[in-house]
Amino acid sequence: MSDELFAQTKKFALTDESDISYYKQKYLLPDYCIEFVNKAAYRLELSGKNVLEIGGSNLPIELVVKKCNAKKWVCVDLPWVMRSNKVSEHPHYKDVRFATFKNNDLEDELAQQDYIVFTESAHWLPKSFHGKFDVVLSNCCFEHVVDLPLVIEQCYKALKPGGMLWTRFGPIYSGPNGNHVDIFDKKLDFTLTKADYPKELHHLHLLLNYKELYDYLTKQYGKHIADKYVYTIKHGQHYISLNHLFYEDYEHIMQQSAFKKFVVAPRRVIDIDESNRATLEKMFPGYLRFDARTIEISAIKK
Repeated sequence: MSDELFAQTKKFALTDESDISYYKQKYLLPDYCIEFVNKAAYRLELSGKNVLEIGGSNLPIELVVKKCNAKKWVCVDLPWVMRSNKVSEHPHYKDVRFATFKNNDLEDELAQQDYIVFTESAHWLPKSFHGKFDVVLSNCCFEHVVDLPLVIEQCYKALKPGGMLWTRFGPIYSGPNGNHVDIFDKKLDFTLTKADYPKELHHLHLLLNYKELYDYLTKQYGKHIADKYVYTIKHGQHYISLNHLFYEDYEHIMQQSAFKKFVVAPRRVIDIDESNRATLEKMFPGYLRFDARTIEISAIKK
């Protein structure tokens, strides 16, 4: 099956550098979000569509409703600005309407505005969400979801017949870095989640146990780095941690889902050390894809 499931519009949302700079400066929109919106616009026709976004919630109203011409945009997310009490300070979130499943009805809310964020978990969407959306999107969220089969089920229920799910996310746990933990130190001058993630650290979260990883980071980068990050990387329950699913696990979850037409494709694939690959395949029987940093999933509800 081709990994191009949708008929592509070949229309980007943002191509002009001045437009890109505008959204980055006004709304503090990071590059990966701009890339996601462009790819969503390229692959899907968002104009006139009811869109459900799982996670994220930082795509500006001005961009997705006015420029991409989405009819309605609903996000289910627990934004970081709420955890940090910075809603009123953020140029996007200060204008967002927040709601909850318990206190706000979807139809009533959408009758009043085109963009709304439900500060809830996507594990249990209310029945008012079922069959209401043409598109479900998610950007760099599914790698955090512990009960992903349940969330995929909710996405399926939320879609209209013929509706489309598209998500791109990472890093995934079986990839070379396998964590979402930023390690930035003025002395070290690098982060562990970027493309320049040190090659000597590739797959150490899989190859080493808790103590071995702690000892290695302590020796290489100091005890303060090891103290702060090993638990988060290995434990998998912290809000920035990953769910510890491997590439093939995502494939299996989609195979077991109600979606019968879907594509799971690797993205940001890198060459990995062959000795590490052989060791990993021996340590984790049945798993072969340790080279994909990210995954893209496309699906259609028949």
